Amino acid sequence: MPITSKHVLISRQDNIGDIILTLPMAARLKQLNPGVKITLLCRAYAAEVVRYCDDIDDVVDIESIKDDLFSYLKQSDIDTVILAQPDHPLVKAAFRARIPHRIANARQKIYQLLYCNRRVYFSKGQTDNHEAQINFEFLRPYGLTEIPDRSDTGLISFQCSARRRQQRTSGTARFQPDSAYKIQRSRQRMANHLISGSGARAPPAN
Repeated sequence: MPITSKHVLISRQDNIGDIILTLPMAARLKQLNPGVKITLLCRAYAAEVVRYCDDIDDVVDIESIKDDLFSYLKQSDIDTVILAQPDHPLVKAAFRARIPHRIANARQKIYQLLYCNRRVYFSKGQTDNHEAQINFEFLRPYGLTEIPDRSDTGLISFQCSARRRQQRTSGTARFQPDSAYKIQRSRQRMANHLISGSGARAPPAN
């Protein structure tokens, strides 16, 4: 039976390109589970970019909570953790904090098999799917049955208005004057890469 969540923490703490390719999965999760709040856990250097994404409600940098992951999870209203990459300390803390839904690829690490209760099973080495498509595997506990084609993964919604920047920014984050333009161009290039070979092109950045 498909699960439902109120507040999901998606963890992706590696390179910024991989983090961006996780965002279409978050957008699809909003469709599968209307009303869900999504927090993305990433490294501090990437948080500035992720805050532009309308599908992400909050951003937490790992550097600010890594010394006490258990307390962060226990004191939050997070009811689901999606480990988009293996993270032993985080999944162990989620288990100890009794987070109801703990989603991870059980084929990657033995500890994910032990500590997660909503396991997905896939191997990147045995598929031709793009990274953005592979990330949709983590949504199978929500009832997703088919991984979308590259052309159907959807474009990431980045809102680059000054008002939105103010709403998204917290702490010491700083934005360069041309950050919005650069992110729009990166968004377009990523979209074109995803749908390469389909004969389609992403719309130009405004």
